[in-house]
Amino acid sequence: REAVEAQARAGATVGDLADWWGVDRDRFRRRWAAVVRRARADLRMRLRARQIELALDGHPIMLIWLGKQLLGQADRPDRRRAKRPRLPALSIVPEATGTEE
Repeated sequence: REAVEAQARAGATVGDLADWWGVDRDRFRRRWAAVVRRARADLRMRLRARQIELALDGHPIMLIWLGKQLLGQADRPDRRRAKRPRLPALSIVPEATGTEE
């Protein structure tokens, strides 16, 4: 059990595990499904924690990726979602000094 769990935690697929142990894939899946499911959940949690750790350490690529995945951020703002009112155009007029030559 511990060996199967360790292999699944390392990312081995059910097919990999069945081939490694020399067992039919369906039979392996029936016998070890709960162990593999739990080990994969552990792997996902550890990966997520490491990704967040990298982002919080300032890794720019991970910050961008997690921003997109967890916060719904995008490279381009969704113009339909964020309609901002248009500001009137400003005209630049030289300020009057009060003295005329």
